[in-house]
Amino acid sequence: MGDRGGEIAVFTRACRLILFLIVAPAAIAAQATLDSVAARLHADQFVRLHVRGGRHFEGRFAFYAVAPAGSQLSVADTLIQVETVDSLWVRGRATKTGAIVGAVVVGVPAAVFWTGLCSLILESDCTLWGAVAGLTAASAGVGALVGAGIGTAFPRWHLRYAQATVGVSLAALPQGRAGLGVAVRFRARMR
Repeated sequence: MGDRGGEIAVFTRACRLILFLIVAPAAIAAQATLDSVAARLHADQFVRLHVRGGRHFEGRFAFYAVAPAGSQLSVADTLIQVETVDSLWVRGRATKTGAIVGAVVVGVPAAVFWTGLCSLILESDCTLWGAVAGLTAASAGVGALVGAGIGTAFPRWHLRYAQATVGVSLAALPQGRAGLGVAVRFRARMR
């Protein structure tokens, strides 16, 4: 049973790592400064800005200028003061999401199929785990390529900047525990 517990712990850590690698890049990108994000935008990129007062602007990005009076963005023929921006979104493609979904949708059944085929050929428990892993990885790779191809057909908004407000509040911890936690609330709205 000790051997099985170690395998479960490794599997749990691997799942957490995969989840972190999927979620972290978007969360980190959303915490960049607006000046650094605006400096990386290029002309004719489709953007959406939410500004104070609940207004939003959507259109082609024209330019970003740093002036003595303050930084400005030009979107859809409108000059917007950088200080008023709550969030900035850039329209892109769902290529990464498509690749992940494709790899999982094809990879999981492929693992079951290749394991079953190995057991059937050897007429006992499969011992060729290297071959099974290689064939599963190749199948998941094909699924990722197909998923990425499908994902490029779907436009998607990507959060690049969100103005954060930080406050301290009591938070319920998992499994009924109580404690004091720091809550970070983003005021980004997607409409």
